[in-house]
Amino acid sequence: MLSIREKEQKQREWVKTLEVGDEVAIETGTYSSHWSIYKVVKITPTGRLNLSNGWVANPDGTLRGDTFNKIYEVTDEIRRLIWRRNTIYKLSKADFKSLTDTALKKMLNAYEEF
Repeated sequence: MLSIREKEQKQREWVKTLEVGDEVAIETGTYSSHWSIYKVVKITPTGRLNLSNGWVANPDGTLRGDTFNKIYEVTDEIRRLIWRRNTIYKLSKADFKSLTDTALKKMLNAYEEF
């Protein structure tokens, strides 16, 4: 297991490899975590990364003006968590009253399988 110092060093080394167009993940949320993915749109001469959401990441990967959040490498697990959050949100917004009986039966069958 890596020490905190080793993890920070590994993070700095990873940030140095990033190029314009690369994707990075940011975890936000006070009571529950929410992942988002952004692209690097510019790298300044000092090594800061300008992201597509307007935020700036420092050369060590922390977000400028924010001591708690940093950028992370995008993984399949992060993509899955984003897909899951978006899917749950879409399902929660469904207007079931407007669905046909056939559609409701299909949804009920799928629900009962789990």
